[in-house]
Amino acid sequence: MAENTMMDGADWDTRGERYFRDFAETLHSLELVDSPPEEVFDKFTRLVARVLAVPVSLVSIVDEAQGRQFFKSALGLTGEYAERRETPLSHSFCRLVTGDNRPLVVEHAPSDARVCGNHAVPDLGVRAYLGVPIHGPGARPVGALCAIDTVRRSWREEDVDVMVDIGACVSDLIRLRAMIERRFRTRQGGAVRQGISRRARPARAGREPGRIVPRQEIRGPWRRATARGGRGRSGRSRPRWRC
Repeated sequence: MAENTMMDGADWDTRGERYFRDFAETLHSLELVDSPPEEVFDKFTRLVARVLAVPVSLVSIVDEAQGRQFFKSALGLTGEYAERRETPLSHSFCRLVTGDNRPLVVEHAPSDARVCGNHAVPDLGVRAYLGVPIHGPGARPVGALCAIDTVRRSWREEDVDVMVDIGACVSDLIRLRAMIERRFRTRQGGAVRQGISRRARPARAGREPGRIVPRQEIRGPWRRATARGGRGRSGRSRPRWRC
């Protein structure tokens, strides 16, 4: 089985986690929770369903602070949870994925000790599950990309490899969004600081901001030379007007 290359997200630790100090703020800032569905995420769940031939595929964001998992994309899900686009963590297999930060392979949920007590088994009819972690700007997973079947299923090694690759693409999308958000905030903060600096800068005596000063009013060691339209001490031509 191929190694989970998404672990390389550790490179984002310092910059990402320092910038988004609170994990809940990260989810909201990147519009991963409490936000409308987006085609860019739906493409991935459609791809998973097509390649693995499963009836349900999800991009699930695990929001521990709110005790829920939010579905940024939900293909094939029906009922009240599809309308709400979230379930309590009592119905979440994806929570195990983010907790271990590695793929979770379940062939028959009712007989698997890790998940047999999960409410998704009786309430959502989950029988087989394959999930891989997806990452944001830090090494901490923000959720999982998963494939779900309603019948017992033996997942192949190739299935896991494909899910890892698609999950890495979802992670790259989220990280790109985080990078854009970070640059936007940095530029916005720089513009605010620059505006404050300009307002706080004292005007030079006898000069109005933005006023063009005639050469007759210029004070300096080369004033006499410029008043004659000549050259300064250095021999270079001086401007006739100075701002």
